[in-house]
Amino acid sequence: MALVMLGAASSVTAAQADQNEAVAVAIWFVEADGTSKPYYFHDLNNPLPRWSCEARLDYLTKLHFRNTRSNPDLKNKQATRSACVPVRNIK
Repeated sequence: MALVMLGAASSVTAAQADQNEAVAVAIWFVEADGTSKPYYFHDLNNPLPRWSCEARLDYLTKLHFRNTRSNPDLKNKQATRSACVPVRNIK
């Protein structure tokens, strides 16, 4: 019973984040100089809530990565990581 309560207590902390906050899928690509730079994928007319992004991050990363293969600026760049990033933090 103590293990169940511990698991529940730790999940309460994670649930306190605003799960309806609008987020974008950010994928970091390696630039020519060796640094990595994030590219953001989001729809201003159809905001993606954090809970949906986090639950489907692998799928969304693969989807957007496949779509970048036709973009001449990103076609040959290597992706290094991805994350759900609040839209309000995008500059």
